[in-house]
Amino acid sequence: MALFAILSISVYAQKKVEGQITDNNGVPLSGVLVAEIYSGESFSGGDIVQSRDDGKFTVFINKKGSSLYITNIGYKPQEIRNIADSTGFIYVVMAPDPNFTLKEVTVSAYKKAVTVKSDRIVYDMATNPMNENNNTLQALRFVPLVIANDNGFSIIGKNITQVYINNRKSNLTPEALFAYLQTLPASSIDKIEVITAPGSSFRGEGNFGVIHIKLKNAENEGLRGFANGAVWRTHHFKENANLNLSYNKNKLSTDLSLGSGHYNTYRTSKVQTDYLQTPLITNQKYKSDTWENSFFANLRADYVLDKTKTVGIVVNSSLENTNGNNTGFTTFKTNGMNALDSTIDMNKFDKKRNRELAANANYRYHSKDGKRYFTGDLDYLYNYNKSYSRNLMNRIDDNGEAISNYKNIEQSVPQISNVCSGKIEYGNNLDKICNLKLGADAYYSKVSDDNKYSNWQEGAYHLDPVYSNHFKVREFTPSLFIEAEKSWNYQFDTQLGTRLEYTNYKGKEYTTNEDFTTDYFKVLPYLNINYNPTKIHSLSYSFSCRVSRPSYRNLNPFKEYISPTEYSVGNPFLKPENVYYQEFTYGFKSKYFLSASYELDNHGINFIQIVKEGNLIENTMDNGGKRRNFYMWFSTSFRYFKGNANSNINLTYHWKRMISNSPGIDIDFENNSCAFSLQNNYTLSNRYKWWFDCGVVYTSKIRNTYTRMPASFNWNAQLRKGIKDFQFSLYCNIVNYMYDHKWTQVRKTVYENNYLRSIDYAKSEPNSFGFRVSYSFGNSKVKRVGERSTSNSEVRNRVY
Repeated sequence: MALFAILSISVYAQKKVEGQITDNNGVPLSGVLVAEIYSGESFSGGDIVQSRDDGKFTVFINKKGSSLYITNIGYKPQEIRNIADSTGFIYVVMAPDPNFTLKEVTVSAYKKAVTVKSDRIVYDMATNPMNENNNTLQALRFVPLVIANDNGFSIIGKNITQVYINNRKSNLTPEALFAYLQTLPASSIDKIEVITAPGSSFRGEGNFGVIHIKLKNAENEGLRGFANGAVWRTHHFKENANLNLSYNKNKLSTDLSLGSGHYNTYRTSKVQTDYLQTPLITNQKYKSDTWENSFFANLRADYVLDKTKTVGIVVNSSLENTNGNNTGFTTFKTNGMNALDSTIDMNKFDKKRNRELAANANYRYHSKDGKRYFTGDLDYLYNYNKSYSRNLMNRIDDNGEAISNYKNIEQSVPQISNVCSGKIEYGNNLDKICNLKLGADAYYSKVSDDNKYSNWQEGAYHLDPVYSNHFKVREFTPSLFIEAEKSWNYQFDTQLGTRLEYTNYKGKEYTTNEDFTTDYFKVLPYLNINYNPTKIHSLSYSFSCRVSRPSYRNLNPFKEYISPTEYSVGNPFLKPENVYYQEFTYGFKSKYFLSASYELDNHGINFIQIVKEGNLIENTMDNGGKRRNFYMWFSTSFRYFKGNANSNINLTYHWKRMISNSPGIDIDFENNSCAFSLQNNYTLSNRYKWWFDCGVVYTSKIRNTYTRMPASFNWNAQLRKGIKDFQFSLYCNIVNYMYDHKWTQVRKTVYENNYLRSIDYAKSEPNSFGFRVSYSFGNSKVKRVGERSTSNSEVRNRVY
């Protein structure tokens, strides 16, 4: 191909040209370079694109008389002359180049980092500074519209962030998903799509967004692996280790991820509570030590039946064991009096076990011309989640000696969940009419909680039938969806769809023989409009209606005692939230993004505290009323210093209006808050592979329903060194809070309603320092496993 030259461009209206590229067997080819050239040379202003996964491409012709140059490694290049005079859809068949021999290729170029589509942005991972010998969790720090650190990740402006990998939503527990992203090498990723306006084919709860990770699809056979581990210290030492193995042979592709971790968490807390309707004041001082061990395994396998059909299986398993010890004391005092009424100490031992097994079988079909597809999924999910505690509380004198037993109880809260589900989806490109997508999904869940409450009597624990509780929930939710996408011209396209969801919910409390029954039908419309007035400007608007259902644990009416003054209890009468969401986004040069959104929640589910008999505080959930949220955010990623520095910046403003009429509690407030996130990467030496990363996340003080939290800074820094296929990192994280006009590492949280006002001074583990190592091995290219969206991926989030 000739050298690039700069030529003047005569005034010419852009023309949109669409086509599809296949090989001799009709299999679509992705990643094929399609470039506008003139007289055998490219020119300034010429469009350069790559074919998509289905082999299709869209290119804008800027100059009359130019040609279309199509090239891909291992195939004979093609040139279509006078492309501006062509009409209709272009089909290109590429023949293998028999004289092609690849020995060594060195490429130096700056790729376009972001491509803007109507409902998402597409980020090219080749531009990510964490692409070499790093895991996906680290790489997410530099993806636009995403805030990520060692504690988590989210799409800005979204209450829930889902993760898909090659069209399949992760079916792992939240902890296992976090560990899995640490096993997934960033170098295996082709693109990351940040979907801010998910269409009707996505099942989701409330205001959610999707991070869709698209893996590379190389053809080489063999084994490739990626291993990493970390050791860090906060108050205690913590460790984790993860391994990812990928193997491809003939028609079979497999992928195995394994991970384990050991964590110790330490926390101290001082809480003063004023009972506003009585003269009582309590002061609590507690220390908590928790030890957690976790393990997960994720196996995926795909087998290609022929060039149009693939079958696959996915099996996930995870184990999480947690042991904790909470010690401290509570003092009771009458307001205005100096002397204490009484003091109660507490020694609470907690044990939690979470075991899960999930299996998926899927079938995929796509036509040879890439216009039609059909997918089917069957899923099963089993989850066993048990909380166990022993809580010994005694009245003590001024010397700390026990006077009498206040309460000595044993509580067992097991939850067994079984979920069966399925999904089918059909898509068809109806040429100039629209792209049509329709399907159905459904799940049936059965959840059982046989909760035991026992009192210590005569040297042993004896079951208390009054406080024990056996609770079961059955839920059936079938859905239909349809979605149509229409491109009217090269500047304007629309998406229109809807979901029809029916829910039948039945619960029974066997202890009281009380039944709870609910059923409802929802029509959930979806609209997306995208307009690109020029190549450097993009405008989009989306509207969606969603349902947010309560978790099964929040429905369980069992009373679980936490301390001498508090217990928690579920609410079986909780209604789902209705969420109406609108979003407007402006993009400039595919680099700067400014968005505004408005969200209205009816029957908003809130955490509330109510004072009950005996001055016990009840923690529960309630449909409190209406919430209105307005977000504005700005996001950009850019490189500078000749490509040796990269930055990702996110700015967010949030206005919230809350009107609540929970039982005995009225609230009407507005809250303004803002947040700022900056992540930087600096290449200190390309030759010796030295990098330095640093960043900060600032959040202003926030009021959330009845809780006020202080402003905070979260600082992070990391020094990385590459040695062959290894990468070594030293890193640290520091958290600071601001209240009473001073910076501190103690967080002050204020909770206040009609019943009480609590101030909690808590210090957990604000500083951490650690060491990370990662290692890549095996073939340089391996065909990755294709993945599908499993149908129970959304309902499984409600198990917790």
